[in-house]
Amino acid sequence: MFLKYAGSKVAQDILKVLSGNVVAQGLSFLAIIIISRDLGPESYGDFALIIAIFTFLTQISDFGTSTSYVKFLSENKSEEKVIFSSVLIFKTLTGILFSAVIWYFSFDISEYFFSIDRYEYYFRLAAIALVFHSILGTVIAHFQGLEKFRQYSLVSISHYAVRFVAVVIVIFAFAAGKRFEYFIYIYFFAVVLVSLSSIYILKAGFLFKWKYVEEIYKLGFWIFFSSVAVVVMMRIDVVMLKKLGDAEAVGFYSVASNVAMILPLITMSITATLMPKMEAFLRESTIREFIKKILKKTKYVILVSLLLQAASPLIIYILFGEAYLKSIPVLLILVVSYMFGVIVNPISLIYYQIKKPFLLTAVNWGQLLIGYSLNLLLIPDFGAIGAAISSLGIHIFSSSIIVGYLYFSKVRDFSLEEKPL
Repeated sequence: MFLKYAGSKVAQDILKVLSGNVVAQGLSFLAIIIISRDLGPESYGDFALIIAIFTFLTQISDFGTSTSYVKFLSENKSEEKVIFSSVLIFKTLTGILFSAVIWYFSFDISEYFFSIDRYEYYFRLAAIALVFHSILGTVIAHFQGLEKFRQYSLVSISHYAVRFVAVVIVIFAFAAGKRFEYFIYIYFFAVVLVSLSSIYILKAGFLFKWKYVEEIYKLGFWIFFSSVAVVVMMRIDVVMLKKLGDAEAVGFYSVASNVAMILPLITMSITATLMPKMEAFLRESTIREFIKKILKKTKYVILVSLLLQAASPLIIYILFGEAYLKSIPVLLILVVSYMFGVIVNPISLIYYQIKKPFLLTAVNWGQLLIGYSLNLLLIPDFGAIGAAISSLGIHIFSSSIIVGYLYFSKVRDFSLEEKPL
C-alpha cells in the first residue's frame, strides 16, 4: 500500500484485513446501536463499564503473548503445529488459574467499580468466559503469524456475527427488564462456539515444547506491561467517568467512542498486516525511510477524519436518537485523538525489530499517568468532554515521543542489514 517494493501483496493483505475488520466491526457497531437504544444512556453506561472491565481482564490474561506469538511464529513457520499446541495448552492452564482469581475477587470488583454487589454474578461469569477469549486470541494470532489473513478475518467476522444474531434474538424474545442480563451473556459467551470450532478446524493436538512457550513469554514480557498500560489507559476514562461523574456520562462517552472506532479499525488492519512483515521491510529500507513513507499518507487519514467529523451530528442523531445528542462534541474530539493512532501505531512496530519494546512500555505508562491526571482534572467540570480532551492529550504526547525518538536519534539509519542497536 505504502511500501513500493512490496507493492500489491501488502496492499492485498491490508485490504483483506481491513475488509474483514469492516464487516466484523460493522456487526459490532449495529449491535451497539441496538443495545444502547434499548437500554438508554444510564443502563448502557453500566453495561459499557462491565464490558470495559472484562476487556481489561482479557488483556491481562493474555500476558502479552498474542503480539509476541505473531512475531515468533512468523520466524518459525515450519514448527507451526508444535508452537500452536504448546502455547494453547499453556495459555489454557494459566487462563484457568487467572479465572479462579477473578472469581474469588468478583464481589470486590463489583463493589469497587459500582459501589454495589449487584454485578458480582456477572464478574463470576466473566471469570469463566476469560478462558475461551484467551483461546480465541491464540487462534487469531496464529493466523496472523502465518499471514493467513483471510482466515484471520473470517474468525473475527464469525465471532461478531454470532454476537449480533444473538442480540437481535434477545430483542424479540425477552422482555425489556431481562435484556441487560442477556446482553452480558452474549458478550461473554458468544466466543465459545467460535473458539472451539477454530480449534477443531486447526486440529490442535497435544504436542508440547516448553522452549517455545518460554521464548514467546520472554518476548512478551515487555509487551505485557506495555499492553496493560494501554488497556488501562483506554478504559480509565470510562472508569473515572463512573467514579467522578455518573453512568449517563459513561453512556454518552461510550457511544462516541464506538462511532470513532472507524479510525482504530484502520489502525488495526494496517498493524495486523505489517507485524509479520516488518523484518522484510527493514531489510530494504532504513527506519527513517520507513517513517517517511508512512507520514506521506497522513493526508488520507486527515481526510477520513474530516469526513467523519462532518457526519458526526447526523450519525449520532439518526443511529442513536435524541437521548445521545450530548455524545456529539465528545465524538468530534475523539476523532482527532484517534487520528494520531492511525499514523503512529504502524511506526511503533519498529520498536520490536530494534529490540527495544521496553521504550514503548515506558511511553505507555507515561500515557497512563498523564491520562489519569488529566481525567482527574477535567472530568469533574466537563464530564464526558473532559475525558475526550484527556484522550487527545495523551495521544499527542505518545505520538511525539514514539516518532521523535525514531526519527531524530541514531537509530534512524538502522536497517536489518546492520547489527541491532
